[in-house]
Amino acid sequence: MPLMRKLNWVAWLAIVGSAGCGETFRCWRMNHPIVGRLPPRPAVLEPAVPAPPPGQSLYPVLPNGRCCPSAVPAVPGSSVSPSTVPNGPYVPAPPNGLKSPSSGAPSSSYYAPLPSPGWQAVPAPATGIQPADHRTTVPTTPVADFPVDIARWQVPYQGVASGLYPHGQGWDWLRQKGYRTVLHLKSSGEDDSGLRGECERRGLRYLVLEVEPQTLNRELVLRFSQTLADRSLHPIFITDKDGVRAGALWYLHYRLTEKLDEAEARRRAAQHGLADKDPRPEVAELWQAVQNVLQSP
Repeated sequence: MPLMRKLNWVAWLAIVGSAGCGETFRCWRMNHPIVGRLPPRPAVLEPAVPAPPPGQSLYPVLPNGRCCPSAVPAVPGSSVSPSTVPNGPYVPAPPNGLKSPSSGAPSSSYYAPLPSPGWQAVPAPATGIQPADHRTTVPTTPVADFPVDIARWQVPYQGVASGLYPHGQGWDWLRQKGYRTVLHLKSSGEDDSGLRGECERRGLRYLVLEVEPQTLNRELVLRFSQTLADRSLHPIFITDKDGVRAGALWYLHYRLTEKLDEAEARRRAAQHGLADKDPRPEVAELWQAVQNVLQSP
């Protein structure tokens, strides 16, 4: 049996030598009595990978988990010049007076800044200051600043308010808010003893202007405007029964003193109580008196 095996090896070497094949494994496969009958294996084409540029690595370096470009740009406003290191982290050349990373511990100002991750940590609040809680809504005006039991409340100027007669706790609310003066706009035959008594009991100064269509003129409007401008009377509250007389004087004040146009003056007068379309005869008569004042010299 060993003799037959030796003869097989001798025959195989003779075949290889006569074929003149330099690839031993390939020749053996082709001349093998069993393996040589199998079909050849299909060729597998490997994708061609382009060679990297001279002096650069095929794969990018990942320092600190970030992929860096082939060269670090220069820092704006610095004399550091960019440099390229083929097989390591990209580090700019050290400026004059600073150590290089190989010669000692690098300075924190030596490296070019890494790209911003897109977020920043929220700084801790200063001592004694708590962060705002946006889950609750803070009202823009405290509830206590709104009037109590006073209809048609308006604040045309700082220290000047207007509205109808106070009721209930309205008088006490005015006193608590520091109002000093009450200007009553009334008709000539109206009884004002009750209103005057409410003011005297709370230490409020009481003033009166009588407003009638027959007596409405520029002189009355001037007295009204001068009363509004008198700072010694502030804060002052101007009131009447239904807002009609107050609205007429406010309209003339806006037209003659503030020099507002007719549309804006009418809009503000309606807020005080003098509406454009009011079917009551006394309102129409008062509007006619207002127009007469505007046309008078």
